[in-house]
Amino acid sequence: MENIQLGTEIGFVIGHVKGEDTILIHDNPEQIIAFMMKYRMQDVTITDTFDQLLIQTSMGILMYCSNQRYLATYLQPVLVPMQRGQVNIPMFEPYVINVEVIKKLIKNPTLEQAKISQMRLEDYKYATEVHRIKPVIIELKKGEKAEAVKLLNTLLEDIKSGKLSENNNGIKEMK
Repeated sequence: MENIQLGTEIGFVIGHVKGEDTILIHDNPEQIIAFMMKYRMQDVTITDTFDQLLIQTSMGILMYCSNQRYLATYLQPVLVPMQRGQVNIPMFEPYVINVEVIKKLIKNPTLEQAKISQMRLEDYKYATEVHRIKPVIIELKKGEKAEAVKLLNTLLEDIKSGKLSENNNGIKEMK
């Protein structure tokens, strides 16, 4: 099956649930539906980064989908068996920008990609991650891809294990 996205090519869409913060959702049918099902007793709105309405649900019923091809080809084949109880609902895993940026860099450890990743982390105010990307850039400039990937894997593990935490200024730092 061709993997098309509902939103933009950045890899996530934005979920809105009344009374909750906005939640970033992986832009794939399984995670979009997992999000809808997690909040099935509430009204859910999913938008792109430009706040354009993509999906709207009410009490677990899909009320609107802006892309009918995506709905018919990708969402319904996943959603209907879940609603019928034929398959388990996958666990919803929010999209985490810093983790995804670093995973992409591990897959393509080039100097250009490292600089793009550093800018994206700066845009989202991940200060510690930005600081820890600098040695990666240095290693890539020296042509040491293996060492750069090692540094990235260590950073990714630190994020996942919770070794990075936000300080009072909202800036992440090592524990």
